[in-house]
Amino acid sequence: MLITENVDPARYAPALVTVTATDADHGDNALVRYRLSTRSNTQFGHLFGVDAATGAVKLLQAVDYETLPRGGVVVLEVVATDASDSVTATVRIRVRDLNDNAPRVTVESHNGDQDLHVVENCANGTLIAHVMVSDADTGDNGHVECRLQHRNGVRRCRISLTVVDRV
Repeated sequence: MLITENVDPARYAPALVTVTATDADHGDNALVRYRLSTRSNTQFGHLFGVDAATGAVKLLQAVDYETLPRGGVVVLEVVATDASDSVTATVRIRVRDLNDNAPRVTVESHNGDQDLHVVENCANGTLIAHVMVSDADTGDNGHVECRLQHRNGVRRCRISLTVVDRV
């Protein structure tokens, strides 16, 4: 099953997938109930649920890819129980990562000022500021490209850093 991060759970209604177990018994002994395993409920019970009567696996809230383990793959164990026995089915849900986080830029000047000052004839390689760029997205969505742009004026030289979040 493939879902996309940050999508309204209603988009996947009535269910992502339905787990079905059958029982050869009759009457009350054939009644099968479904639930997430204790481990799955602890890890993902806030995101996914199982209808006890139908086995329908539902998305309860939008999923953030960056908070998931194993590269965006959720492994749910659905337990089907009758009057005397239980079996477990494994449901794998892969979450598609979106480029949903903007890059963050932090600039620290060498002297602690917010304004950057450059001496007119300073030597090449003089440290003016330390620029740090990060992006909470993962994989290709987390790569950023930085470019320096400059504009020369009569009395001033303005250098601005443009950070482009690659899509």
